[in-house]
Amino acid sequence: MLARLNMRDMVSKGRSNKLHGEEHGRAVLTAVEVSEIRTLYKAHQRWDKDTTQEALARRFGVSVSNIRFIITGATWRDDSYSH
Repeated sequence: MLARLNMRDMVSKGRSNKLHGEEHGRAVLTAVEVSEIRTLYKAHQRWDKDTTQEALARRFGVSVSNIRFIITGATWRDDSYSH
């Protein structure tokens, strides 16, 4: 319980050093690319082979699981996006 309170205090006072999105040193994608992935996938039609998760992964040079995480909001969270 105390650990949870300490974590909340740390975050509320801006002491968290977690970097997100493009700020993270190991980020492969930009916010613009993530937005494009979401837009392309949202418009995906079954017959369109260029917008499958596998095709998007190849196009953007990331894994299929990364594409899935982006689409579901598990990574690159964006409150304005709904899948």
